[in-house]
Amino acid sequence: MPKLKNLTTDPVKENEGVWFDCVIPGLEPEPDPTDPEGKKMRVARFKLARMNNEAFLQMQTDMSERFKTAFRAGGKYAEDAATEILLQCMANTIVKAWENIDGDDGKPLECTPENVYASLRKYLAIREWIVQRASEHKPYKLIEDEEALGN
Repeated sequence: MPKLKNLTTDPVKENEGVWFDCVIPGLEPEPDPTDPEGKKMRVARFKLARMNNEAFLQMQTDMSERFKTAFRAGGKYAEDAATEILLQCMANTIVKAWENIDGDDGKPLECTPENVYASLRKYLAIREWIVQRASEHKPYKLIEDEEALGN
């Protein structure tokens, strides 16, 4: 019989994040320049906390209060406010780290909330990919000892 406890997620994974390889058009794996034999591939990777984790929800609540005038105005103001809240919350609470991400200048881009925010604002494909991955259940699932042992 299906058990609801099987839906339990690991709070550490939800809040601290798990690693995902990102292979979407424009971020395909490429040869690793540090490998003299040219056999290793360099893959963009993101460490993502789960969408709607505690920090995300708290920041969303706090920011919604600041933008309540825009929400009351409706229309474009409300849409812009909702987008701003989402981007800020993602940049500060979802994207915990990244690897093999280069800036527009071709140099490695440090994973800071400011750089994450700018990337999410500029590149819709990354934003959509992150929302999709961070909303999945399986990567954040709590693995109990019995399951890990195959019992």
